[in-house]
Amino acid sequence: MASIHEDMVQKTKMQIQHHFIALVEAEGFSHVSVKKIAERANINRGTFYLHYTDKYELMDHLQQELLNELRTRITAILPKEAFLALHQQQLYPPFIAIFQFISEHAHALRAILGDQGDPSFAKK
Repeated sequence: MASIHEDMVQKTKMQIQHHFIALVEAEGFSHVSVKKIAERANINRGTFYLHYTDKYELMDHLQQELLNELRTRITAILPKEAFLALHQQQLYPPFIAIFQFISEHAHALRAILGDQGDPSFAKK
């Protein structure tokens, strides 16, 4: 069971990430600053620095989280089973899981992959 402190840390990180993504989408990564993130998240900059070194580390962290989760879902695909399901005109659950992931993280993916985001992410 997570402690109250761990819950607060997780909630703060999620809040930082949420406002960071919104800022990237609205202003572009190059115009986002720690000060803007902190103001939007209603925290002080010191709190931001407890969790991340800078906006680059935050961007890298988000990208790695997204890629790791997507990679986990992709590795669940078994080509033989996928082919069989498609041949039988059935939905293949690992494909559904990938589409659910994309749907659940559409906002973050759109911000990071968009014109205002990080061009190197698409290559990863």
